[in-house]
Amino acid sequence: MRAGFVQPRKSNAGELLFSFQDLVVLRKVNGLVDGSESPKQLNRTMKHLRRVVDTGQPLSGVELRTEGDTIVVREGSTQWRADSGQLLIDFPETTNVAPAQVEMPEVISLVEVRRIRNTPVPAENIPQPEALSAFERGCALEDHDPEGAKAAYIEAIAAEPKHADAHVNLGRLLHESGHPDAALKHYRVALSVRPADATASFNLGVALEDTGRSSEAIRAYQASIAVDPGNADAHFNLARLLELCGRPDAAFAHLVIYRKLTRAEH
Repeated sequence: MRAGFVQPRKSNAGELLFSFQDLVVLRKVNGLVDGSESPKQLNRTMKHLRRVVDTGQPLSGVELRTEGDTIVVREGSTQWRADSGQLLIDFPETTNVAPAQVEMPEVISLVEVRRIRNTPVPAENIPQPEALSAFERGCALEDHDPEGAKAAYIEAIAAEPKHADAHVNLGRLLHESGHPDAALKHYRVALSVRPADATASFNLGVALEDTGRSSEAIRAYQASIAVDPGNADAHFNLARLLELCGRPDAAFAHLVIYRKLTRAEH
């Protein structure tokens, strides 16, 4: 409450009245706090949950767990440490739902799916020390100084123009600060470097959707699913857009997959 993540009002009797959104956030974080997590981790986690709720997205696709004294946040196919923002990678044997178990209805063409999945990732040069240092500084600043983080990512890109992770992170910060059009450019640069990047494709879809480009957003979500069929949020967003576009059968198929994936996570 002091941090502003939940904002109850008082009744005439002086009781605290929480909104439904507040209760959703509190229920999600219930049982997570045992005193070992740092305030920075808790603030970063609560900030993310609040942002998800405020944008109307379901929290069913967000999973919280502790590993030692670290909070790990999983959203769709992406998971990251709340203390540093560092992304964590799931190897195939630890994935809850194997790609072969998911049938993708009306997801691009089979030829294009194969092309996306088999696109080789260009051999990346060893990151320049200046770019690596600036990128790590940006990750550390995101929680308490997003403008400073943006400047650090811009510095990283200036030192290494094809730094895909810096482009993705900068795009996300720009989008969160109300500049989805600017974010689009950075997501597209990241995808030009790493075409088979499910996260960049998903973020691109969200930005396209927020700028009213529904048909392009559908393609971006489809591309994300082609690389990572287990991305529950991509299936959910795609289902919503297909429904709005008058394709209820395709929308329902993706919604079924979304429900299977979120049940598997729990």
